[in-house]
Amino acid sequence: MRIGMIVLSPLLVLFLIEMIWQLVGDPRYPDYDEWLAGRPPHFELAKLGLLRGDEDPKIAFTLNPGFEATVEGNVYRVNANGLRGAEVTVEKPAGVKRVLILGDSYAFGFGVSEKDMIAAQLQKSLASKHAGTQVLTLGAPGYQTGQQEHVVRRDGLRFEPDVVVLVYFANDNMTPLMMYDPRVKVIYTDVLPLPVGLKQFLARSILYSKISRAYSLTLSPDDEKIEPGTTELDARGPRHWPVTSNRIHRIATMCERRKIKFVLVAIPALVNSIKFMERDYICNLDHDRVLAFASEEGIGTIDVRELLMTRGKPIEMFPIEQLFVSWDPKPRDSHFNAEGYRLLVHALADHIETQSLLR
Repeated sequence: MRIGMIVLSPLLVLFLIEMIWQLVGDPRYPDYDEWLAGRPPHFELAKLGLLRGDEDPKIAFTLNPGFEATVEGNVYRVNANGLRGAEVTVEKPAGVKRVLILGDSYAFGFGVSEKDMIAAQLQKSLASKHAGTQVLTLGAPGYQTGQQEHVVRRDGLRFEPDVVVLVYFANDNMTPLMMYDPRVKVIYTDVLPLPVGLKQFLARSILYSKISRAYSLTLSPDDEKIEPGTTELDARGPRHWPVTSNRIHRIATMCERRKIKFVLVAIPALVNSIKFMERDYICNLDHDRVLAFASEEGIGTIDVRELLMTRGKPIEMFPIEQLFVSWDPKPRDSHFNAEGYRLLVHALADHIETQSLLR
């Protein structure tokens, strides 16, 4: 009995703390609202219902079919098949070629209207030489390459793509999945080594969320060259690259076996013009590593960093908001604006044409 009391007493204390905390009020709700208040309006898309939980723990969440919202004049709609954009049939019409875009918020078009996202611009660009070509996107904000791999196998192949384009950005995450909380409607990371179902259940606990957060902070590297705010489980961290490269390799191999052409679009970190030009900046080193890997694998690649460097314009002109500057540390939105996507799409369409990927 004494041993039982010794074991149970701390658990009882934790339970009481949790109950009192829940009665007082969950601090995560006001914290999330405060976080949103410092971000552009389109960051509220998740709170508006853009996402829904997925029964496959390896995917965790998808876009919510039937969702539609207009934020700052930008239209966001999700069709019945869970893709951003107009309705399409799963079965590919006779004589039609299809390009499927994979990726995260860049592939989704976070912050721009439907007509300006990669899929819509690419379809318009290809129309003159490849009439009837359809460009679909499986991109979703918060996706990492593990989710992209699983979602293209389960959902993407149903659309019978002729070309798959992976839009890659280096904040890829090593965890089995990015978690989604349907109560708060927020994406979050839980890197504790526990079964996914248990983590989803424990997400209701305030104490558990604090423990999970504290654990993730222990994975922050000491290397001063690592991008501030990243962890060892980020693609720019020392432990992660083998995980990311294996995922990309598996996606490329899957496409090769099915005779689907595969293209990698490598998007650099858009910090500011000075950092962007420093070859030894950690994010640029990571970008070079991605390109070297793609070259070794024989993967056709669009180097967006090189494109931006040859435009003769400061990179501050291509994101949605002005980037970080020393006198104003407020977080900015570095996702591409319509012009940034237009530059990317022009190079991608040219690659598709010169490599005869739709013939």
